[in-house]
Amino acid sequence: MKENLKEKLMSRKFWIAVATAVFIVLSDGLGLNMDKDIYWKLVILAISYIFGESAVDIARVKALPQWELPTNIKKLQKAIETARQEIKAIKKFLKTKGTNIETHSEW
Repeated sequence: MKENLKEKLMSRKFWIAVATAVFIVLSDGLGLNMDKDIYWKLVILAISYIFGESAVDIARVKALPQWELPTNIKKLQKAIETARQEIKAIKKFLKTKGTNIETHSEW
């Protein structure tokens, strides 16, 4: 948890978001009368940068080989596979009891 917080505080996306929030507060809260065209261009630029970097991060993780995935993603994938196996077992059990599971929309 502590490493995750340190990693987030070192993030450029985080600091861009903080700087943009400070810019918005200073511009609107203090009434600096900044040109609205420049104001919105800077805000949109910051948001675009954050979304763009997020897309790059997602693509980078998707491109990793299976053995290089972070541990928490591996755990999540294992939990999903376990849940799928449990659902199959439940379906099999219900079929043996004569329950028509095809009529249940959540299955």
